[in-house]
Amino acid sequence: MLRSRVWLIAASVLILTGAPAAANAVEAPSVPPAVVDSESVIPTLFSGSTLNGTVPGGADGDVVQVYYDGRTDAAGPSATATASGPTLAWSAAQTLTPGSHTFRLVVTDGTTSSSPVTGSMTVVAAPTVDRLTGADRYQAAVAFSQAAFPTGGAPVVYIASGATFPDALAAAPVAVKRGGPLLLTTPDALPAPVQTEVERLHPASIVVVGGEVSVTPAVFDQLSDLATTVTRIGGADRYEVSRNLVRSAFTQSSMVYLATGTKFPDALAASAVAGGVGSPVLLVNGADSYLDEDSVDLLWNLHPNRIKVAGGPDSVTVRLEDSLQGIAPTTRNMGMDRFDAAATINYDDITSSPTIYVATGMTFPDALAGAALAGKGHAALFLARPGCIPQAVVRTAGIMGATSMVLLGGADSLDENVAALRVCHG
Repeated sequence: MLRSRVWLIAASVLILTGAPAAANAVEAPSVPPAVVDSESVIPTLFSGSTLNGTVPGGADGDVVQVYYDGRTDAAGPSATATASGPTLAWSAAQTLTPGSHTFRLVVTDGTTSSSPVTGSMTVVAAPTVDRLTGADRYQAAVAFSQAAFPTGGAPVVYIASGATFPDALAAAPVAVKRGGPLLLTTPDALPAPVQTEVERLHPASIVVVGGEVSVTPAVFDQLSDLATTVTRIGGADRYEVSRNLVRSAFTQSSMVYLATGTKFPDALAASAVAGGVGSPVLLVNGADSYLDEDSVDLLWNLHPNRIKVAGGPDSVTVRLEDSLQGIAPTTRNMGMDRFDAAATINYDDITSSPTIYVATGMTFPDALAGAALAGKGHAALFLARPGCIPQAVVRTAGIMGATSMVLLGGADSLDENVAALRVCHG
């Protein structure tokens, strides 16, 4: 029976602080209840993008009617969308101007309608969208280098493995500090497009990041023909490589970022910001309760006025964070997930970014090389899902006044829904 069905309308919403809240139920005695699964009353969208959601408890073909800014039933809905697919997803058009708006949602099967659900949302001016990519991760890094150094002439080039991330996580801020890009290589052979790019840049020196397992002597020998000086910065593990990278470029730093070396998202977001403000990223074993002696000595030598921990307690423990307070005042930037954390890390030090860069948060290569590009331009680097832009990114891009968004990587990393500024649900 139609009257026995229960509709749930789930709208794309996210609380400004990123903390989830309980769903709100609205019931009417004569029609099935409508429930908005609201993590807040304020979803954030780009102008021209779609309002997305699902209808759990509904049926394929149910129609969601959307009324914006007090539009009446007599005037008809502002937009309609049909629920379909396994999750009964729907997507409704909106052409609202930037600013605050209201919405009212009603779901119907053509005979019976749900109770209305109302809420508020913020619309952010849509940026232009461009993409930098290549046939693979190595050629994508070349494209980033070409964007950063369109006329060539970089004094130094950093080369890291594109197969694994640990050694190179701290390399981008060092590359920015010394005025060069970060290119990627396979462990055993320098890709031809990368060699061509190094020749175009004509650097006086090349720095290989990581040990001989990450970048083999064969690659080192190839690079030796491309610059007067070729050196390697390695170490017994990823943490020693990180310390040696920091020492190679920083004798002092008023601020230091700390990130776990076991996962890549937090360190990649921090690397772009750190590069832009001229600070290093130091990798640590985030599961430890205290910092190792070598890292403590390095921090004391850098004389920071502030230490910033990237990521939540699952990435770097609270006890380790507390142990840093004796060296310098220490704060933490975190979020509900890697996407929210990256937005928080960015906004803590970048309040204005007319151009923003976006890379997938699911794999490391694009953000690894892209961090040097973003850092050189003092721009924010956000992480996104492969098929949509997290609301934390939309919200922070609006606050930063972004007018241009550059996607890093191909459609396999960030698909055409991202290019169309589709905002993630929830």
